Amino acid sequence: MGAGRTELLACAAGRLKPVAGAVELHGRDVSRLTIAERINAGLVLVPEDCQRDGLVQTISVGKNLSLAVIQSFTRGLFTSRGDKDRIIAASIRD
Repeated sequence: MGAGRTELLACAAGRLKPVAGAVELHGRDVSRLTIAERINAGLVLVPEDCQRDGLVQTISVGKNLSLAVIQSFTRGLFTSRGDKDRIIAASIRD
């Protein structure tokens, strides 16, 4: 408690803005990337308290994971359940 661990990781994931310094992933500066771009680069944050900090508290972890890449299985107003299920399974496996 009070060591700044949560804030450090939230900063690395892009949830909080750093006061100074840079965030590097495999030698690449990702400080200016959006959260979506950081996720695509392989950097994600799983919050300590998913009930408090999760995206949508009333849906499953898998569905919450899929929200970050919803454009991957959505065409116009329609979603592909098969594509969504494959993405969720891959996210959980990873």
